[in-house]
Amino acid sequence: MRRSVRAVLALWLLAGAAAPSVASEYPYSGYYTVQPRATDSSDAALACAFGFTHQRIDGGFVTYHVDLDTFRNRGEVRYVEYAAGHCRIDVNGLEACTVDESADAGEIGAVYYDVATDIADDAVDVTYFDRRAQAVAFARHTGSEADGTAARFFRCLGFSDATLRDALGNAMSTLTLEQRGVLTMPEFTDANRALMRDILAALAAHK
Repeated sequence: MRRSVRAVLALWLLAGAAAPSVASEYPYSGYYTVQPRATDSSDAALACAFGFTHQRIDGGFVTYHVDLDTFRNRGEVRYVEYAAGHCRIDVNGLEACTVDESADAGEIGAVYYDVATDIADDAVDVTYFDRRAQAVAFARHTGSEADGTAARFFRCLGFSDATLRDALGNAMSTLTLEQRGVLTMPEFTDANRALMRDILAALAAHK
């Protein structure tokens, strides 16, 4: 079900104002893979095998990628962290995410800006901007999406705290940015798709 971003965020803010216990619940949460919007949904579902973001209901997030060496050597599915932080979002959809922990020391403390343009049950469309001013202008309908990079948070269906309980670790990634990119923004070759399917099948077998 697709809903107006402003309506979703307005309801979120109203719920928070009416009931403080709900105020911390983010307008979207769960496990997502972030890919270009043109990505086919079936490929996006496979991409979850290689890596994903866990967006929590309190605005916190943790990003993971699969430990391929462990899977190839032992057939076990393990995910390692490569960044964690927290996000804030306003009624216009302007989101600011701060990196609190990262495999790249230079990223700690960095703030990234995006604007949520569509929030649905299975996907969230966002546009990332290099500068806050660009994001603010776009959120206020005085700027252009062309100034940013459009992306989509595809929900990783079947992924949950319960199904990933034995697969998630708190070890920090030792891969370089380029090596991680191969996993988090994969090429959808036949070989990669086959490997993704194998990982997902192994994960499902250990639920």
